[in-house]
Amino acid sequence: MSHSYPSRPVASINVPEVSQFSAKFHYVFFTQDEATNESGNVKSKLLANSYGFERSITDTLINKREVPRFIEFSFKPVVLLLSQATAPDNKSQRQETALGDIDLNMLYNRMVSEEEFSRFHFTGIDFQDSLLDGKLFFLTSGSVAKSISEKNRTLQEGIGQLQQAVTERLTEGSTLQDAARYLNAEMNGVVTSKFIIDSLNQIQAQSAQLIDTDGQLAATIRVFDDIKDVSFRVQINNRVIKSVIRTASEDTISNLADEASGILFDASKIQSEAIASSKPKEISESDYCLQLNADTQVVSIRNLAEANEVETFRTTARVVGYVIEKAKMTSDGLIPQEKLIINGQKSTTAIDTAVAYGNKYVYGIRTVLAVEFPMFDIGSSGGASFNAVTLLIKSRTNKVVVDCIETTPPPPPSDFTVNWDSVSASPRLLWTFPVNLQQDIKRFQVFRRASINEPFQLLKELDFDNSAVRFDNFEIVEPSLIEKLAFPKTHFIDKDFDRTKNYIYAVCCIDAHGLSSQYSMQLQVSFDKFSNKVTRKHIATSGAPKQYPNFHLLIDTFVDTMKVSGFSKMKVFFDPEYLSLTDAAEHDLGLLKTIKHNNFNKYMLQFINVDLHKSRIFNIMLDDQR
Repeated sequence: MSHSYPSRPVASINVPEVSQFSAKFHYVFFTQDEATNESGNVKSKLLANSYGFERSITDTLINKREVPRFIEFSFKPVVLLLSQATAPDNKSQRQETALGDIDLNMLYNRMVSEEEFSRFHFTGIDFQDSLLDGKLFFLTSGSVAKSISEKNRTLQEGIGQLQQAVTERLTEGSTLQDAARYLNAEMNGVVTSKFIIDSLNQIQAQSAQLIDTDGQLAATIRVFDDIKDVSFRVQINNRVIKSVIRTASEDTISNLADEASGILFDASKIQSEAIASSKPKEISESDYCLQLNADTQVVSIRNLAEANEVETFRTTARVVGYVIEKAKMTSDGLIPQEKLIINGQKSTTAIDTAVAYGNKYVYGIRTVLAVEFPMFDIGSSGGASFNAVTLLIKSRTNKVVVDCIETTPPPPPSDFTVNWDSVSASPRLLWTFPVNLQQDIKRFQVFRRASINEPFQLLKELDFDNSAVRFDNFEIVEPSLIEKLAFPKTHFIDKDFDRTKNYIYAVCCIDAHGLSSQYSMQLQVSFDKFSNKVTRKHIATSGAPKQYPNFHLLIDTFVDTMKVSGFSKMKVFFDPEYLSLTDAAEHDLGLLKTIKHNNFNKYMLQFINVDLHKSRIFNIMLDDQR
């Protein structure tokens, strides 16, 4: 009777994972080499504190300007369950005390990962697509255009007039809500319109920026965040791992194609070695037993027999720290960087100062456990001997991607004024640097317009950017209007000034990363030929956005009445782009007042007949029947 040997087992070790892992980039102040310098200049006293950082340390780095830029990590520490933690008996307590404090910086090379427990014939791989939210946004936003294109292609065959009507209705002036309704109808209501709207409402993906960073975070609906954080682990036989990974990397529609491509080289090496060392007619203890090298993978060993603890010993585990792995995203793929070691179980914050502006980094955090369990010593000459072995084990990572760019624009120039330059017989504009803690203002723009009914025209851009690597400006400026300077210049002479006209002047700041400030105060300037000097009139305060130069005018720009004649009827349409507006805590801000909230909520329109001197007020109430 023939017998078969049991199949090789797959070992699976599950170490608790860190939750709520997040990273935030802090831009403190400008340095000339900020785009190339990754040295992480920080005082030694901060580097010496490897037991994590309190929030106060982060505030100190910003307030005392210890470093020009850094990334702050926050996470929820791992808490082991009672069944996982150290057993509450005296002997186990003595074991933990004898173990003492563990410095992970000294023992990192001895850590054993979850994947290494299956390294003899299987390789464990963790897959997580940290860019999945951006990919899903791209697919969602492209679905409307694709659906419209397909419908127009069908209509083009016979109904050109109807095709034009559909195109105008869906592409010209359609709102986000219109697109969501259309896509929802095309999917027969399988996906709700609210989910589609939330999926499309990602202001960063649409290259939109808000002045207030906190407001930007609150306004961005991260509907795909939960999907982005999903990860899964697989174990693949080493003799076929290359074939499996190559198939995944060649699947262009797979969201894990780029992750698989990054490990294809290592998978090829593992498969070649596995096939070369394969001996199908032989059986080894490595096929069925987990083996650890006492010299490279064991922290400490205790003889249980000598301590008379063979019968009473219980396996124990405790969290001793965390490892943050780091890689830089480049056009050639991910480049591994130096790891960050955090000692201690209760650490919740860490920092990385070794970052360059404009780079993208991928971080993953791993929990480190100290595990003590019985072990069979195959090197013992006296037969089987049980030893208590302490191991450091790393868990799989939760990845986050950090884009090291700032989104805070500089403040507008201060002390803006205009006087008469007698030498050039032209007005001279003067201003000063504003209070800018980031110290990154590298350009000034001078604007002029004839009246408040006209847009501003750029007269000159004063460029004194000394960055080692210059970043693209968000605005396209005519090269003839740019004046290159070695040092900052805070004045400008308008030699094209017409003494017979009035002009309105304003100045803006541009930082080293292309972000623009708002307008300075706006001054209306004219020439007094009798006194041979200019007269100034303050017409707008500082802070008007470039898109709305009249936002802070000192006069009432907006007319509260509509003047019409020759009409006897009026239609009022209710078509808001959004039906609700919520804050960061998802509390309704009450943008729309309906009778659902209060029966007295109403909108009022007053009609006045100027010929008969009669008026009437009409009340409009919104009945929310959702």
